[in-house]
Amino acid sequence: MMTTPNRGLAAMAAAIAIAAAAPARAADADPAILSTIDAAIGAINSGSVADLQAVFTEAPSAIVDDFAPFAWSGKSAVAAYAHDLQAVLTQYKITDWRFQRQTPRYLFATDTRAEAIIPASFPFVLGGKPQSVAADWVFVLDKQDGKWKIDVMSFGDTHHTLLP
Repeated sequence: MMTTPNRGLAAMAAAIAIAAAAPARAADADPAILSTIDAAIGAINSGSVADLQAVFTEAPSAIVDDFAPFAWSGKSAVAAYAHDLQAVLTQYKITDWRFQRQTPRYLFATDTRAEAIIPASFPFVLGGKPQSVAADWVFVLDKQDGKWKIDVMSFGDTHHTLLP
């Protein structure tokens, strides 16, 4: 029969083993995850399709945003999304825009997959008037050949001043 002190040590050892095997939380997640997300945001802001494609998987599962056609997937998803984003910005004469991310609300990673939920804003000018969109930006990343790549990107509005 195990004595009480040994049970405590056994429980502590089990807890340490579980913690060591558990996926990473935000505080201890690979910083390359956020670097990849920041590179994507930078590429969108600069309009660089090549740089954007470089941080996505070859055929993303999904890119979702608040403008038609609302979802893109497959090998042409990144280029089509970038094209459609530019088209909607031009159509509505949106200027002085940029996407900005805040501190992740949630970040969870295993050795090969990660999910990040990040509050974001999209300030812009429409018809000479400052506007803004607030959203949670969800990213699912896949680690390929030692590098994090975005497989899913979804921009979900929580506040929108541009209404059709």
